[in-house]
Amino acid sequence: ALGLPGSTAVATSRDFPGAIPDHLVVAASLVAERPQEVQALVKTWFETLEWIAANRADATAIMARRAGVSEADYASYDAGTTIFSLDDNLAAFEPGGTDDHLDHQAALIAKFLVASGLADTEPSLDGLFEPRFVRSLKP
Repeated sequence: ALGLPGSTAVATSRDFPGAIPDHLVVAASLVAERPQEVQALVKTWFETLEWIAANRADATAIMARRAGVSEADYASYDAGTTIFSLDDNLAAFEPGGTDDHLDHQAALIAKFLVASGLADTEPSLDGLFEPRFVRSLKP
């Protein structure tokens, strides 16, 4: 829509950091039945982040191609994106009452789902987050 003449953004995700989270999600059964594979997946995620940081131009080209956008457009999107480091993830898993904490964000999203009519009741957040795989990577 922003490509249309005269259009401007009223607000972007840059104005609301953390409000549009992406998470690595696996089924509870996978965690229970194949924790070693889940651990390998989480470890690979952080190795991928290290590769991206060390190979920014190549990474941007790959991700732009995958997203079907130009490298310039991808770089623009990337400027408004925060990818959590290992320490950021560790902090986010701690219980808290600010936007930096997953439990707080999940509660806000649950309330939004009800208020917007997307859900009749707030979903249970019990067991939603499993920090052990991230915690095990901390030296």
